[in-house]
Amino acid sequence: MLRALGLSITEVALPDHHDFAMLPWPVGTSDVIVTEKDAVKLKPDAMGATRVWVATLDFELSAAFATELMRCLPSPART
Repeated sequence: MLRALGLSITEVALPDHHDFAMLPWPVGTSDVIVTEKDAVKLKPDAMGATRVWVATLDFELSAAFATELMRCLPSPART
């Protein structure tokens, strides 16, 4: 998505649930982009001069999927 917008990106593959106790990018990195899931794990005082950008990911369920999901969920109890 970001490359399609013209950004030049160097990816850093991280394992699931990476804790960011040690930053995975080199000291002196000016800008990084992380997901919202990873952004909450970053300690602001550990960032130094690195600017952290958060890529928000939005999605919407298709109408057919939402309808089927609602059909599968239990109905609220009637009082």
